[in-house]
Amino acid sequence: MINEELIIKAAAGSIKYITGIIPITAASIFAANLLIQSGFLDKLNWILNPLTKYSGMRRELGMAFLTSMGSPSAANGIMKKLIDDGTINEKELTVTVLANAFPVMLMETRSMLPVMISFLGMTGLKIFLIVLSLRFLQTIIALTAGRFIYQHDGELSAVSKKSINILRGFPLIISSIKGSLPTIKRILKITIPVTFLTYLLVETGLFRFISEHILFFTKVFPIPVEGLGIVAAYMGHYVAAYTMAGNVITQGVLTEKEIILTLMTAKVFGSIFFAMRHSIPYYVGIYGTRTGIKLMSINTSVRNILQIIAIFIVYCCWPG
Repeated sequence: MINEELIIKAAAGSIKYITGIIPITAASIFAANLLIQSGFLDKLNWILNPLTKYSGMRRELGMAFLTSMGSPSAANGIMKKLIDDGTINEKELTVTVLANAFPVMLMETRSMLPVMISFLGMTGLKIFLIVLSLRFLQTIIALTAGRFIYQHDGELSAVSKKSINILRGFPLIISSIKGSLPTIKRILKITIPVTFLTYLLVETGLFRFISEHILFFTKVFPIPVEGLGIVAAYMGHYVAAYTMAGNVITQGVLTEKEIILTLMTAKVFGSIFFAMRHSIPYYVGIYGTRTGIKLMSINTSVRNILQIIAIFIVYCCWPG
């Protein structure tokens, strides 16, 4: 039952999320325009050549790939501008989002790795290396698929060629702002209602209800009964799951193999809820409802397929 209190809580959560993400997204879109219109891409030939030649992606997408190591939002800002300009199509966008898995993971290393090691020790490092390897595999698969989808041989688009070495200083800033405003306005129109709806569903307990019932499917995965609490905790917050797993390791209740299987399974189910609570507002806000949900669904599905394969490889091959 939706009442006034739920609406207020949803609105408060939405405002907190939006005030945090929108300035970053807007700055990222501006930075994307700045990079493209200044001709900065031309200075990165030595880095981009191997990437673009292997995959066939446009040089601008190669820039988005590199940018995602520092800011996924800036990378999405570049891709949003390219698709709005008609420089790339939806298939190229999808392949690039999948390919960005490894550089995004590298960006997350500085926050994720210390937490995993502090709570789980060497076991945390091993889990991190497994996940990092899976993201690298996803990137290689996507770039290889790009050889059949991009077919641009690493070239710049006609739009980018015209802008190289033309705008500098104040005119570059003004042009980048003007180029960013339409996209930012569209993002605001979509992000605000989608975020509010998502937080309203959170407050109604829908996600909690689903999490309580979806744990039934963990019986399909090779994890011990003692690990079910860790999986449930991960759906709330990964730090809670790592804390619980750390205590379990200290007490010797589960073996290292069982902890790895439990947390890898938790990542599969946790990613589903992360997608519903955070990725949908993020992707839909940037790319629109249809494209945003499609990108989120494909990216989450590919990631989970690889993680599920890894779970059963660990189950069959890991000692202990």
